[in-house]
Amino acid sequence: MTSPWIRSTRCDNAHCAEVQIGPNEVLMRNNSDLDQGVLAVGPDGWRDFTQAIRRGEFDR
Repeated sequence: MTSPWIRSTRCDNAHCAEVQIGPNEVLMRNNSDLDQGVLAVGPDGWRDFTQAIRRGEFDR
């Protein structure tokens, strides 16, 4: 079963990333421009991505 699109609770405007978690992949999209399509990653890629966020690898 696929989840609904999920937006961060920290998102306070219309320019946010959203994710949809399915059994075999995670979809990501920019909710301010849905015509751009979606990016799909497998469970391992999603895990690696979220771990990198937690480690601060994308902090500026």
